[in-house]
Amino acid sequence: MSTAFELLAHLVDARELGAREEPISPVQAQLRTQLAGYTGRDENGRPTLALTLPSDKALDRIAMTLAKLVERAARRVENWRQ
Repeated sequence: MSTAFELLAHLVDARELGAREEPISPVQAQLRTQLAGYTGRDENGRPTLALTLPSDKALDRIAMTLAKLVERAARRVENWRQ
């Protein structure tokens, strides 16, 4: 799962596209705050994210959404390179 998040972050990172780094948007700040409520720390002090899902269907929807985001970001990078 961390690989999917790393790939997504790499694909949508504006710095990878040569753009200036932008300040955190209000939406990003809100999402980060909400996600922080689900985080802990491992033995090395790195943040860990644990989610309890209501069903396997929820896992399917998360995977589908991440796949769409990664695919969309990959297309944007490909279009930018052309």
